[in-house]
Amino acid sequence: MNTEAQRNLLGTLFAIFLIATIVLAFDDLGLRSRVQGLEAENERMDSLLFKAQEDVEAERQKVYSLQDDLSETEAGLAATQASLASCNESYALLSGKHLNCTKENYLLTTSLSDTRDEIEDLSESLTNFEEEIAQSMEWFTDNSNTNSMATRLKMRSHECSQGDEVNLACIPLVMEEEEGWSYHVEPRDRLLSFDEMAWEGGGDCEDWSLFFKGTINYLRQRGAGKDQDLIAWQPGPGSFTIYNGWYYENAAPRKVGTIDDNVYVICYDSHCVVAISPETIIDSSDIPKLEGSPAIEPQNGQYLFTIGDGFGHEVCSPSSCDTDDIFIVITDDDIYEHYNVGWLGYKDFLGMSVDYQLALAEYMEFIDSKLTQ
Repeated sequence: MNTEAQRNLLGTLFAIFLIATIVLAFDDLGLRSRVQGLEAENERMDSLLFKAQEDVEAERQKVYSLQDDLSETEAGLAATQASLASCNESYALLSGKHLNCTKENYLLTTSLSDTRDEIEDLSESLTNFEEEIAQSMEWFTDNSNTNSMATRLKMRSHECSQGDEVNLACIPLVMEEEEGWSYHVEPRDRLLSFDEMAWEGGGDCEDWSLFFKGTINYLRQRGAGKDQDLIAWQPGPGSFTIYNGWYYENAAPRKVGTIDDNVYVICYDSHCVVAISPETIIDSSDIPKLEGSPAIEPQNGQYLFTIGDGFGHEVCSPSSCDTDDIFIVITDDDIYEHYNVGWLGYKDFLGMSVDYQLALAEYMEFIDSKLTQ
């Protein structure tokens, strides 16, 4: 290669080197600027990263705190669930108890209502019973004095009241002889009223006893103020005059009381007679007062025995009654009978009924208060 060519080549290479140097210098300036920019960006990024790390750490602390809160919440929730389960169980028990109480209350209310109805029925029955008792007592009052009989019939007894004596044998005999009355057994045994006895022309022993008692009561009322003895008869020497030529042989008179005494029907075994007593029987507690009273056969006026004298019949004691003891007593307004609990009459039953009515009224008031609760 010639020198010119070498010089041209060297010039070219120098130019290239120069250009490369210039380029590299420019490149180095740009790189440096870029590096500086990158470093600044890196510092900013580091700052951001640090800030992010602080934020992350703060958030981590929050998470830790939230985890603690969550644990407490979970524990509280578990306790709440347990409490709720217990409450549900208690509620179930209470619901069951409430249901049982509701059922029991319904049954109790139904039972109380039924009991109330039964008490009302019983009260009505007692009221009817009291009315029947009142009617029965009225019946005995109406048939305690023959003044209620027809004039012709009650006037027959005047033949038995002469002077200071009432001839007791006359009372049945005058009715038998003048009116055709007699003793007869009834198809259906019951107490006959005076009107029924007149219609039947007599009756059995209790009917004759009631009539005998009613006649003495009438004669007492008719001859008010007269001091008369009641004369019966008993077996004895001579004869006992009755009335209008009638008499009993082998019979003697016996005073058994006065017109002011009380007359009672008494029944023993299967027979009824009358007892004459100065004692007044007001209630069942007075029945023992009949001890010592003479007993008269109302069908012929004969003295039979003295109550409780050891040879005649006795009054049933409050606790016992022998087969031949007196177990029924009829007064002017009541009939008393001996039961296992002692002597009881209509007045006693009426008193018990009134007591039961008061007790039932208290039960009704109690039930009504419960039903309205």
